[in-house]
Amino acid sequence: MNKTALVAVILAALATPALGAHSIGVYEDQLAQDCEISDPGGAVTKTFYVVVTNAPIAFGGSVWKLEWDAGMTMTWIGDDSSPYFTVGNAKDGISIAYSPCLGGTFKIDTVTMTSFGTSTPCSRFRLAPHPTQGGPMSLTCGGFSPLPIVPGEGVVNANGTCTCNVAVAPTTWGSVKALYR
Repeated sequence: MNKTALVAVILAALATPALGAHSIGVYEDQLAQDCEISDPGGAVTKTFYVVVTNAPIAFGGSVWKLEWDAGMTMTWIGDDSSPYFTVGNAKDGISIAYSPCLGGTFKIDTVTMTSFGTSTPCSRFRLAPHPTQGGPMSLTCGGFSPLPIVPGEGVVNANGTCTCNVAVAPTTWGSVKALYR
């Protein structure tokens, strides 16, 4: 195989979501297309989503806690992980069991807060370790073995000076080459 063809195969593999690192992140939309979350103000109800992205295999659950910067001034109302079985909530730490096991990109939680429009630009939501179970992590299907995730961040009131944390996994050139041996 010539070098040009090898480079084309590697670039195609890197662009394929199933081969990328899976992440759980905070998004403005359920399809994980926009991680810039607005705090529009006016004491309105604001909804955003926690979404698993690029899960290369089916997972049976996840464990994590939602945290936010001090500059984020929206107030917590609650969250809803239906149709999944949950213990806890996103604010204090949540364990979610997916049934059936799921792969790919899918919403796992809907978070609702009250918006006052006073959040500092570039404040962030992020997934942090569960207070008693560690993580943040996904759990394999069946055996519920822990598998670390790359936590993605949601940015509140992005203003051009801040960007979303795009989740990637560290790798080596040898690991990429090994995919094609």
